[in-house]
Amino acid sequence: MILIESVSGTGNDSWTYTGTQTPGCIAFANDGAVDDTIVISGHSIIVKPGESFDVSFSKPFNEVAVTAVGGWRMLIGK
Repeated sequence: MILIESVSGTGNDSWTYTGTQTPGCIAFANDGAVDDTIVISGHSIIVKPGESFDVSFSKPFNEVAVTAVGGWRMLIGK
């Protein structure tokens, strides 16, 4: 992964990329006590408490929605 941006939060959030690079992968960590849901390009991904997840997409994206109650961290790259 070539890092473009890092984002973190403590609840629901959305991230929109407005730069010149094209994101194509993420790494996400759920630091909270309940399931988090990430939605990217129509794909919903559930990340359990204490778990992390990373994935590359075949098509670039510029928006990620996070549904969370507790803390989370995310790296966005290409």
